[in-house]
Amino acid sequence: MPGNVLQRVGSRIKVLRVAKGLTQAQLAEITGYEPLTISRFERGAYGPSLEALHSIGNALNVDLGAFVGEMNSEEFQVQTLRHEIVDQAYACNDVKKLRTALRSLISEKSDGKDL
Repeated sequence: MPGNVLQRVGSRIKVLRVAKGLTQAQLAEITGYEPLTISRFERGAYGPSLEALHSIGNALNVDLGAFVGEMNSEEFQVQTLRHEIVDQAYACNDVKKLRTALRSLISEKSDGKDL
């Protein structure tokens, strides 16, 4: 799978996992994969086999199509962007930048504007 596809599939795994309320470690335990492998799948560093996707799908109660179908839907894009924002926030150690980002989100919300 090309890198872009791997990243989209990985992002979908993450979105579905989080929607189920599972951590990477919990998903790993259910599927029999190592937590590091789940992390690599989600980041698009490794391409999950069909067997792996089937196992993950069973754990998340979704079929294989959930990992590749309609990745451009608005709901999927919103969920993906939320995860990217959170990932960036956790990676940032600059209090001023974090406050600015938070103010921006609050301002957009109170103005009724979309990002």
